[in-house]
Amino acid sequence: MKDDGTRGLTGDDGRGPTVGRWKAANGSGWSKMLILFGLVVFGGPVFQAGAAELQPFPEEVLARCRRDPKVLRNDGTYRDLCKFDPTTGVDVFASLFADATHPLDVRVRALLLLPAEAAPEHYARLGREFSTSAAARTEDGAAAINFMTRAVFGRDRRATIMRSLLLPGPDMQGVGEILQSLSGQACHDYLHMLQAHHYPFDSAQIRLLAVTSDEATRRFLYWYVGQANMLDLDCFLAREIASGKPSTYGGRWMRLVLMAFTAGVSEVLRSALPPPEWLDEDKTTKELALESLACLIPSGTSPRDPEVATALLAAAKEAAASDEEEDYRLAAALLLFLHDRAVPLEPDGRTALAALGRLVPDEDARNETFVLAVKVHQRTGLPLPTYSREEVDLFWDRALKTLNHEYLAAVVAVWPDSQRRAQLTEHLLQQGIQASRGNLRFPAKNETWLCVHDAGDWSRCVAALHVAEALPMVAGVLETPWAGTAAEALMTFGNAGLPALRDFIRTSRAGELNAAARIRCMTFCLRQIPLEDGVHLVRELLDNRPTKALVTKALQEMGTRGQEIRTALNQDDHKPLD
Repeated sequence: MKDDGTRGLTGDDGRGPTVGRWKAANGSGWSKMLILFGLVVFGGPVFQAGAAELQPFPEEVLARCRRDPKVLRNDGTYRDLCKFDPTTGVDVFASLFADATHPLDVRVRALLLLPAEAAPEHYARLGREFSTSAAARTEDGAAAINFMTRAVFGRDRRATIMRSLLLPGPDMQGVGEILQSLSGQACHDYLHMLQAHHYPFDSAQIRLLAVTSDEATRRFLYWYVGQANMLDLDCFLAREIASGKPSTYGGRWMRLVLMAFTAGVSEVLRSALPPPEWLDEDKTTKELALESLACLIPSGTSPRDPEVATALLAAAKEAAASDEEEDYRLAAALLLFLHDRAVPLEPDGRTALAALGRLVPDEDARNETFVLAVKVHQRTGLPLPTYSREEVDLFWDRALKTLNHEYLAAVVAVWPDSQRRAQLTEHLLQQGIQASRGNLRFPAKNETWLCVHDAGDWSRCVAALHVAEALPMVAGVLETPWAGTAAEALMTFGNAGLPALRDFIRTSRAGELNAAARIRCMTFCLRQIPLEDGVHLVRELLDNRPTKALVTKALQEMGTRGQEIRTALNQDDHKPLD
């Protein structure tokens, strides 16, 4: 991927009021965040320096820019340039813009380092000569357009010029021609800026813009289709998922886009700006497309066009036979998607699951692959492949070398009567001594990510396998930094986990849990114990004033039982919640 600095971040929450499709949300959080981004990026030096006077450009920095103007494409370099007084670099950056031999995006970056007041004739020239639709046909021109979107928000002369070029005509009537020219280009910055201005993309534009090798642009388009509920694009999404286009995790793009857009922003501000949904780092590009397709075809609804099912089944079969781990996740997600929509999975679904299930643990295979295969087997009824005794032993050997609760649960679910189950239980009980002291450190074996398991992972495993003998040790974990995970584990044991959890929520240590976790603990205990005991427990909790709001919220979530407790408190002339 070219490091041209165009991969910046703009964002709305995806629910702006575009013609007939979107919910009204003119004051949406992402629109405000996008404006904040624009103001901060181009007011970056002010935020960086505060009341201190900005330093002039060092001569060696200016010399480097003269010698190699393309360094402006490096977002780290550009971010550093924004920290200096722009008026001290007018001659250099204005001359770089004026030199038509330089790439257009480099020229634009040079000019936008300067306020409009410092180079009025050059900004005027840009306004007269720059044709957005013509520039959009080239890679450098599209990069320039993407970068210009960062200056759209603001009230200065520069922002006015950028808006006239990027949002031409009344009601953005000239945008359609620009989008036509952008086909095949990387343009996610521009597209997201349009979305923040509530531009109503149509289906033809989505198809046209998706013809690009730029994965970030396609991520935005796939996400937009689902958010805008564009029902006529179900086959489009299915074909995109089945295509051979690259599909990587969003974390890579998120880092690049955030760094690009926040050039000139302090590290503190940058870390506080959340990424938009279309840069979800936990999903690949095709998984994002499938998530949007799920918006168009909800669970329980059959696809209206047979092509959708045909394309997705073929994609699942191909992904399951891949050598790439992210493709295994996609294959499983596709099979579950089709099953939830009553699409017959035989015979391609059986073939796909057989390929997933054949990945017997070795030095390279990951635990997650088997977890996915078992999940599909349990949900769809498709059979897992037949394993030899040696292969089964490999699965159990892996179970003793990891505290991945999903993997352990999958192995036990497939072979519940194995004699190895007792060995696994004994293994967990031995680890429980260290876990209850909070000093368990168990190196992972062939996890998706390198890690060292801790008392929290151990607690999840005990809950997943329902090892009742380990309950006293889980209660001990409540006294460690993994108390929240231990509390969740105790709740899976029902009444058996109640005594330890009831005692825990009355201690000061419970205050270290977040509000949602504490409310879950309270509701669990109050539902399990008799009404009289529940009233008594609430009174104890209310002795701690900061807990009052959480108790009130817990009782509200409990419905009838919560109202019974409130009534009992009031009848006893004890009205701490009023």
